[in-house]
Amino acid sequence: MPPPPRLVAVDMDGTFLRSDRDYDRERFARVYAAMRRAGTRLVIASGNQYEQLAGYFPGLADELGFVADNGAYVLDGPHVLEVGRLGADNCARIVAALDAHPDIEFVASGSQGAYVLDTTSEEFFEKISFYFPRIARVPDLRPHLGELFKFSLDAPTTFDEVMATLARDFAGVVVPVTSGHKNIDLIAPGAHKGRGLEMLMRRWGLDPSQCAAFGDGGNDVEMLQLCAHSYAMAGSPAPVRAAARHEAGSNDDSGVLRVLEQWFGGAAAGPGCPQATPTPSPA
Repeated sequence: MPPPPRLVAVDMDGTFLRSDRDYDRERFARVYAAMRRAGTRLVIASGNQYEQLAGYFPGLADELGFVADNGAYVLDGPHVLEVGRLGADNCARIVAALDAHPDIEFVASGSQGAYVLDTTSEEFFEKISFYFPRIARVPDLRPHLGELFKFSLDAPTTFDEVMATLARDFAGVVVPVTSGHKNIDLIAPGAHKGRGLEMLMRRWGLDPSQCAAFGDGGNDVEMLQLCAHSYAMAGSPAPVRAAARHEAGSNDDSGVLRVLEQWFGGAAAGPGCPQATPTPSPA
C-alpha cells in the first residue's frame, strides 16, 4: 500500500470544523500524535485570519503550517513566508467601487490586522469579528491601503451579480472567489491556497504526490487540484467535487478525522491508505 501523506492541508469552515464551529479535540489529539510519529506536517488552509486559525490549536501553532487569508499570508510556524499585498493603488480602486454600493459590507485584511469602516453595521461587525479577531473600526481606509491583501464582502442577495461585476471590472487586479455562505473574497491573482501550499512544500522538500488536501469551497479548488490525495467534503458544490479525487464524509461527521484515522491509526482500516470514496461526477 502507498505510504500515508507527508503533508495534510485542511480547510476549516465547512471542512474541519463542525457547524458549531468546533471539532472533536480529543479525537484530533490522538490523530495528530500519530501524524507526528509518522513525520507528517499539518497545514491549516483557510480564508480566515491567522490569529483566528491559530487560536483553534493552542500550543501547536508554532509547529503547524498556515495558509491564511486564502494564501495571502503564509507561515511555517512563527516564520512568515509570504505577505501577498494588493498594492495601494489597486486597493484605492476597490474601495471606491465598494463605496458606490452601500448595500455591500466588507472587511479589509492586512498584515497589521483587519479593518472595517466606522459606518459598518454592528450586526456585520459582530459576525465578521469571529473570523477576524484582530479587527478595528476606522474612519478611513486610506492610511492602510499599502498593507492590504484581501477584501471580504457580504453580498447574499446580489451574490451572482456582484461576482460577475467584480470579475469584469477588476480583471488582472483581483480574483473574486467564494468562501461559502454567499461571501466573496477578493484576492490577488495567483495568491490562492494552492500557491501558499506550494511554498510550504518547497520549504519542506515535498512534492504533490506526498500531499493530501481537504476542502468544500471554491477557494479550495487550487489546492485540491495540486495534491495527489484530494478530498471534497460531502455536499460540496460540483466544481469542488470535480477538482478532488475522492470524497470525505461531512464536516459534522468529522469526515476529515475519519480519513486521517484510516491513514495514521485509530480506525478499523488501520494505518495504510484509506479506502476512499471516489468523487462522483458533478451533475
